[in-house]
Amino acid sequence: MRLLGLKNRSDTDGTKRDDSELTGLRRAAEQAQSHRDWPRARDLWRQVVEKEPAFLGGWLQLGNMRNECAEYPAALQAFAVAARLDSASFEARAGQAGVHERAGAWAEALAAWLEAIGRLADPATDARAPDAYAHALQAAFYAGNNAEMEKIITVATATIPGFLEKPENAPLRAKIVRKHDKKIAKSILEKHISSHKGDFSAKFDFASICLDDGDYEGGLHQILPCLEQEDIDGSFVWLAADLHERGRQWSRVLLLCERMAARPQPEARFVKRGFEAARRLGDLVTARRFARLWARMPGNELNLIDQLRAAYEDAGEFHHARLLCRWLVRQWRHSNWHLGNLVVLTARTKGLAAADRLVQALIAEHRRCRETDRAYCDAAFVAGEYSEAQRRLEWYMENNRDNEYDIGSDILLGYVKANAIGLEAAEQHFLDLASRTFQSKEALVGLAHMALRRRDSRAALDLWSRISSIFPEDTISRVEFAREVYNFFGNGEYAQRICEERLRERPHDVTMGEFYAWLLVAIGKYELAMSYIGVLKKAGGESWATLEAAIHSAGRLGKLDESWKFIQELIPLSSTHAANGFVYHLVRLLQHFERPDLAHSLLNSVRIEPHRLAWLAPYSRTGNLVVPPALLPAAQAAWGRAAAWVKDGPARRLAAMSGAEVVRALGRPRHEHPVVHIVNKFEQARGGSELHALDVAARIGRYARVELWAPEMPHPDFTKHHDVQAIDQSRGRAPFGGVIVIIGVYFPVEWIVNCQPSRVICLYNTFESPDMYRKIEQIFRATGVSVELIFCSDLMRTESGLPGIFEPSPIDIDLFKPPAATPPRPFTLGRHSRDVPEKHHPQDGDVYRAVSEAGGRSIVLGGTCMRPVFGTVPDLDLRPARAGQIVEFLQSLDVYYYRTSTWVEPWGRVVIEAMACERAVLVHDVGGYAQVIRHEENGLLFHTTQEAARLIRRLAGEPQLRERLGKAARASTEELLGQANMDRLVLFYLLDP
Repeated sequence: MRLLGLKNRSDTDGTKRDDSELTGLRRAAEQAQSHRDWPRARDLWRQVVEKEPAFLGGWLQLGNMRNECAEYPAALQAFAVAARLDSASFEARAGQAGVHERAGAWAEALAAWLEAIGRLADPATDARAPDAYAHALQAAFYAGNNAEMEKIITVATATIPGFLEKPENAPLRAKIVRKHDKKIAKSILEKHISSHKGDFSAKFDFASICLDDGDYEGGLHQILPCLEQEDIDGSFVWLAADLHERGRQWSRVLLLCERMAARPQPEARFVKRGFEAARRLGDLVTARRFARLWARMPGNELNLIDQLRAAYEDAGEFHHARLLCRWLVRQWRHSNWHLGNLVVLTARTKGLAAADRLVQALIAEHRRCRETDRAYCDAAFVAGEYSEAQRRLEWYMENNRDNEYDIGSDILLGYVKANAIGLEAAEQHFLDLASRTFQSKEALVGLAHMALRRRDSRAALDLWSRISSIFPEDTISRVEFAREVYNFFGNGEYAQRICEERLRERPHDVTMGEFYAWLLVAIGKYELAMSYIGVLKKAGGESWATLEAAIHSAGRLGKLDESWKFIQELIPLSSTHAANGFVYHLVRLLQHFERPDLAHSLLNSVRIEPHRLAWLAPYSRTGNLVVPPALLPAAQAAWGRAAAWVKDGPARRLAAMSGAEVVRALGRPRHEHPVVHIVNKFEQARGGSELHALDVAARIGRYARVELWAPEMPHPDFTKHHDVQAIDQSRGRAPFGGVIVIIGVYFPVEWIVNCQPSRVICLYNTFESPDMYRKIEQIFRATGVSVELIFCSDLMRTESGLPGIFEPSPIDIDLFKPPAATPPRPFTLGRHSRDVPEKHHPQDGDVYRAVSEAGGRSIVLGGTCMRPVFGTVPDLDLRPARAGQIVEFLQSLDVYYYRTSTWVEPWGRVVIEAMACERAVLVHDVGGYAQVIRHEENGLLFHTTQEAARLIRRLAGEPQLRERLGKAARASTEELLGQANMDRLVLFYLLDP
């Protein structure tokens, strides 16, 4: 606080001085004070009292300035000197009281104020008395000294008539009333503020009451205008941060802390709080800046650096986490936990051999302990050497039987067995563990995860239901239960009720709230989703999931423009690799809604580091998106680095070869061709990538040896019927030498480090551009081999901007063929896909209605998820998805129809299968398949629902058109997938580097 009643005391000692230097110092100090430059004023007043030690006014001003600079002990010392110079000085004691108030030492402040009041000659007439009594009463209030409060009130009201009723004491009266009735206290303050709009102290008190009673918006309404002052006291900013945090407005907390950290002398508490907010938001760039600032501040420990390490780990940025952990180990030599964590992070980033080398060094230094033993086990797991991890975990558990039971090791052993032995062994382990641990949540969750890996939705549904019944407080199990209800039963209404029941119990459950918003979008309840997202935002749901649900809903409702300001407020400040992936998908989503302008706006609002944005460069070149100028140079440079790790020499050699040369090259003896290792996740029994991998393997297998691999234990169907092996380097089970073909970029490739391939070929067949660039770099740095790219369509090649060849997903055109005969039937339109909303367009109901109006029927395999969206449509048969008898289904159709929603088909194998069956195809013009369809020649393309309905009427009324298009479609597939083209593609895999 400023000194009460303190005036210019230049001549307090009664002497007249002509010292021009001293006079200049005084004037300069007073001028610095008038400009609120407290550090300069402090230094100048210190020079004044050094030259004139008996100058009382100088010591008072020096104490005041040190108080402003938060130098509390030094301020008290200055005021003590003033008190010695004038034992009757009111200002010296008031100054001491002000220092104690600033420091929050309320008992000391009370004693000082009582001493100051004792220096007043006549409190009844002294103008300083009312403020002094008010401050003394406030100090007694905060010190919790009720007896002294009553005494001060008695003396003050006797000395100063109507003391508490004075308008300026309304805030004090509110403080006293607040203990008993917050509503009355707020009413007193509201009335006072309305007539004293500049009373910031009253606004502060009002906002602090709002913080206590949960009226966060009311508190912010009063205190935010105070923050417009550039030099506002930090306590106001801290209270505003409290209000924002309680309201889960973490981005606002971060902005306030960034403002305070930018001050010449930032307070440590704001630096720490800013770091915590940035970490919560995933803004690791800002968190790193705060951590560095914290480490430079004197007296601070390294806890924020350690938390930054944890933030990097949580974000999957293991390289940065390892470097920080290594540094912390050097600072905290006795932290066994950090030693163990460094071992695990080394295994993640540099391989198991490097981690084991570190363990050996720790043993040599006699630093082995339980933490490093456990890290020795975890290192094998994170390095993907599962058999070795199993052996180490079993050793660890056997040798720690006498210690406290470590259920975490038992749980990890179950996941290790899933990858080292198989899902059945893992399930048996978790079943036994659940029995031994009285149905622990961890063991039951392990069982549920195994059911999901087997794609056994029924078992997963039952397990999540059981977990949520035994552990009703667990949000994740409730979310997964609702998800499986929707996935397995296709019952969105039931899943919605599960969510709403939970949200009634816990309205601020953000995890359930985010899933609920996604579910509402999935079942087509866009208005309700938008309404709920507003509620979720107030609960702190500023996440990528919430943002995506908002864009989906507003886009479907045609309200992107009117909702965009609200949507922008949902944009997270996250700057991680994962955040980069989310931004990529949201940009593509906005382009789906034909709003590149809003995609540009989104890019301007995010905090992604530009060097991560290589995927933006191709968008800029094609003109599909205007990239913000601030991002483009770094994005282009990042793309250029990735392009340098890609080669296309074999592809160009192949293009120059004649058909006869291709036949001769393939005709070499089998042993002269390299071994081809095909790697895919092999997790979905009928997934597009899995089928592509099997087809490629079958074709190459006619000429060379082929081995099939999965980075972890594949779906049992693939091990049983296709001899797919799980990569496990500890058992020597891994691709080695030859050609490694990676089908898809959506799974880890760390296993490639010791494979020594002659070539590495990657198929880019899903829209995961940020991951593609990352994988290209990882592969090159691990092997020294430049990556060659295959694209499942021209659409994907254009999206990447990188060189490579187009390879259509092979299908058996001898299996997918025209029917022998066509029995009489009504006009039939059909389609098939996975039973998920993104595979269907919400307006497709209108298309199926047009079929009915034309006298036909529609059959949709994998369409049950759309019942809530389509409602009742005559002659529409929505059936579950199925894997078998697809050829017979396609042959039973007259027209194959295909359009997706926000999912864009990179290729669209299902369309090509229908064309091979000689069906007329009516398909959306967005998708990889569109490159092989020539409108009106071998199929029909449409862009809008109205165009589709018009073409439906043509097809229903013109059988000759259907027949002509079907025959041309079959001819196109024979050309595309004929022997000559397939031979050329097979040879690509077998060429020398």
